Amino acid sequence: MGGLQLKIRDGVKRGWMSLVAVLPPKARKPIAWAVGLTLFYTLFGFLILPLIVRAVAVKQLSRQFDREVSIRQLRINPYVLSTTIRGLLIKDKDGEPFISWDEMYVNFQLSSLVRKPWVFKEFHLIEPYIRGQVNKDYTLNCSDLLKKFSTSSTNAAPKQPLYLEIDLLKITGARVSLTDLTPSTPFRRIIGPVEITLTRFQTDPSSKNPYAFSGTTDGGEQFSWSGYFFLDPLRSGGDLSLAGLSLPKYAPLYEDLVRFEIRSGFIAGRASYQFAMTDSNYVASVTNASFTLKAFKVGAPDTTNNFVELTSLAVDKVAADMTSRTFEAGKISVSGGHLAVEREADESVNLINLSQPSRSATNAPGGILVLLQAATLVHHNGSARCGRWSEYNSL
Repeated sequence: MGGLQLKIRDGVKRGWMSLVAVLPPKARKPIAWAVGLTLFYTLFGFLILPLIVRAVAVKQLSRQFDREVSIRQLRINPYVLSTTIRGLLIKDKDGEPFISWDEMYVNFQLSSLVRKPWVFKEFHLIEPYIRGQVNKDYTLNCSDLLKKFSTSSTNAAPKQPLYLEIDLLKITGARVSLTDLTPSTPFRRIIGPVEITLTRFQTDPSSKNPYAFSGTTDGGEQFSWSGYFFLDPLRSGGDLSLAGLSLPKYAPLYEDLVRFEIRSGFIAGRASYQFAMTDSNYVASVTNASFTLKAFKVGAPDTTNNFVELTSLAVDKVAADMTSRTFEAGKISVSGGHLAVEREADESVNLINLSQPSRSATNAPGGILVLLQAATLVHHNGSARCGRWSEYNSL
């Protein structure tokens, strides 16, 4: 085998030398330059450039995030204009993973150099992870970054939007870690793995972008969301569903505020929605929605008896419209209901006592406050005027 390879190599060498020999002297130099440049482009693109980009990326990310950053491997294919980044890890201030992924693959299209939008044939992110935490002092693990980048964006001059086109945007195995340390019993939940797929994604304001994603949580909940969205004005429509949400698993978020405990309860629901928002207009509606609550049991912490039991509660054909401020439910059904009302020794009623706030209740858990602040911000941005969905369908 070694002799055969040697003969082949010698044959190629002799053939190349013979080809160069028959060429006129003026043609030899351009060919030599072309071969040399091709060899340099290949070696620099495959071997040298990835080392430079990896070192610069680690340095810049560490400076911007003020956190330890590492990249296990970075590969570039200069002929198909693709980049693969493996093993990105950004550690949080306490040393725990903050942002990471197993692999990111980006394939850039050469046609972008002569067209207005930057075109990517594929963007694939494998097993990304992000960690969000509310600390005991109600600060976030990323509070410093929010302050830094919000200040920078406020002071920066307005920029022209960056137009992008991605034929296939796919995220597989995504996970989000949520932790709230403010309740007496810390709340922890892992959302994922989540699968997200976008086809023909464009940042052009007039482009309709279809999307679909689905996933689970470490508690067994299942969710899915599919539809479309536009970026300017921001508007979206689609269908979403949730199944298997166990209320007791979220007890840390409410148990410090109430005197009762939810011992069992599973929620499922689905709905179709339409949403649009601009600086002066806000539209939201829900149609064809349904909701079920099963195996619901509520009791007092100091007793094993349940004072509320419900086998099933189902609400179907629900519709709501923010513009007209209307809510409709086509059907409500209840089965297996049980309510235990008792008069205590001091002549008070147990249900009234247990419905009151907890004696030790102070502030709401940090996770609840973050959600309320986000909802308040959205409502404030869209509260100037409520419009009608037909105004956006014509855009």
